[in-house]
Amino acid sequence: LNPVRVRFADAVSVERLRLGLRQAVLEASGRLSPTLDLTASLRGFTPDLAALFVPGLQADGNLNADARLTGNPARPSGTIRVEASGLRPRSGAARGLPPAQFSATANLADGRANIDAKLTAGTAILRVNGLVPLAGGPVDLRAEGTANLALLDPLLSAAGRRIGGQAALRANLRGTLKDPRIEGQLTVSKGTIQDYATGLHLTAIAASLHGDGNTLRIDTFTGRAGSDQGRIDIAGSIGVLAPGMPVDLTLTARNARPVSSDLLTATLDADVALRGQASTELTLSGTIKLLRADIRIPERLPASIPVLNVIRPGARPPPAAPPGPDIRLGLTLDAPRQIFVRGRGVDAELGGTVRLAGTLANPQPDGHFTLRRGDFSLAGQSIVFSKGEIGFDGGSLADPSLNFLATRSGAVTANLAITGTASSPKITLSSSPPLPQDEVLSQLLLGRSAATLQPLELAQIGAALASLTGVTSGIGDPLSAVRSELGLDRLSIGSNGGGSTLDAGRYVAPGVYVGARQSLSGSGTQSVVQIDIAKGLKLEGTVGTGTASATGTESSQGTGVAVIYQTDY
Repeated sequence: LNPVRVRFADAVSVERLRLGLRQAVLEASGRLSPTLDLTASLRGFTPDLAALFVPGLQADGNLNADARLTGNPARPSGTIRVEASGLRPRSGAARGLPPAQFSATANLADGRANIDAKLTAGTAILRVNGLVPLAGGPVDLRAEGTANLALLDPLLSAAGRRIGGQAALRANLRGTLKDPRIEGQLTVSKGTIQDYATGLHLTAIAASLHGDGNTLRIDTFTGRAGSDQGRIDIAGSIGVLAPGMPVDLTLTARNARPVSSDLLTATLDADVALRGQASTELTLSGTIKLLRADIRIPERLPASIPVLNVIRPGARPPPAAPPGPDIRLGLTLDAPRQIFVRGRGVDAELGGTVRLAGTLANPQPDGHFTLRRGDFSLAGQSIVFSKGEIGFDGGSLADPSLNFLATRSGAVTANLAITGTASSPKITLSSSPPLPQDEVLSQLLLGRSAATLQPLELAQIGAALASLTGVTSGIGDPLSAVRSELGLDRLSIGSNGGGSTLDAGRYVAPGVYVGARQSLSGSGTQSVVQIDIAKGLKLEGTVGTGTASATGTESSQGTGVAVIYQTDY
């Protein structure tokens, strides 16, 4: 930026060196050799200039530096000061982080640097000070800092994760640069961990970790999972600076509900260990006892989900994530009962033992959770399952595979099968001999051929076929639409063994239902009054001509009184 004089004879020196690159300016004056006596400064340096040497770097910020150096170039003395402000990536998830401010001073003497540095980002503060050798020798650094872990949410939210809590660090780094040693403590209070994809949610986390040479040991790690009684504890160590990074961790859970999502909620006891080397292979082994699990099948599925492949002009594709450690499995899942599968008409309870081998990315299950009881409700009819299994063939522990079968035998054997996974169930109809889907459903629900059905029964079969797809394409349930238009509380088709009936009515007062029951074959009509006496207990009176009552009995006059008790189990 202006004339400069360079001298070289018995010494090399510069006078008024002033270089400019874009907005950055470097100034230097003094002797470079055989001894140092140099003053230098840098102003206006930005990450854009660093991108000339580090391709792909995109960030905002500004950096200024000053240096005063004397003595031997191999072991200089003097002071270096650096200040940076507004540091933040310009792209990627990290662009949501608060801008960072950094300041550091290094006093050089006797082949060592006495460092005093401070980094702030939002409410997070980290201070580092101590001695660092310039060319071999002992390290003695001290670090103190505090941070609200929610600061990392921009990095985690894209993957459906979030963490919270307050972290505090007081640590020393000693030893040498080739063989560093950690001492000190890291504590976390009021912590939370949540993964929306798997439903993992831990709260009230309190943790204390301390450095022991090249190993980080967990003194305490406890958190609440689900209810107030649910608890998870972790103990063990991680050799963060040891060769291969050895891991030895144990997890204990009691009455914990760590997973709670729209698909799966599980309450469990667990005794699990994770051991091995993070650089090569880890093994996850132990026993998980499922006290209760609720698997919910979505009631509605979209017809399609568009996936857009977004390419930004001139932008390089993100680098592939490095593969994580290979985690081998040796787990036993034990659940004698109380694994419930519900949704899309399914209501089933299963139990059993499953052993998981293979790897976390590709689990190999041995065994299934088998049916204890279950049925499938469709169009007002209930079909009992003859077979039911839950496995993990889909490759995800949070999205188990389903295999259920309901059969109705007669002149035609009609089958309804539910397969796939909890997030993507597949419901198929089949029969022997093979029949069209509507005919199979008619045999399955009513035990009769579709050719013998009344118009409303045919409409109900059509609506049932539409609901099996899980898609709301405008077909809807015709009876539901009519019920809504007429302002009724109940409008449904039922079966009494000799034909079908249409029931319609509404509640005229809390716990008092008044309606009518008409045989679709025209053989009789009844007026119905139901009064709720207690939970699950009703008194029903009917008046009319010969149509079956709710109790399943036939009266020549169609008139009678019944006591009805119902319960969900």
